[in-house]
Amino acid sequence: MVGYDLFLRNAGEVTLPAGTSFAWSVPFARAKGTETLTRDLEPGAQALFSAMLGSSYLGSDKPCAVEILGG
Repeated sequence: MVGYDLFLRNAGEVTLPAGTSFAWSVPFARAKGTETLTRDLEPGAQALFSAMLGSSYLGSDKPCAVEILGG
C-alpha cells in the first residue's frame, strides 16, 4: 500500500476495546473513512492504520477529526 499512515491516539481516560469503530476525516486532504480497532487501545496508546491517506502533501500539523461510532 502507498500513502500516509493514520495514527489514532487514545487521549481519554478509559480503554477503547477491540471492535470499537470510529470515523475519521482530514478535511485538508479531502480524506475520510471508517476503521475498527483490532486490539484494545489503552489511554495514551496509539493504533497505526497504514496508508489510509493515500499520496498527498499533508503535513503533520494539519487538523483531523475522529468520532467513535455507536458510542
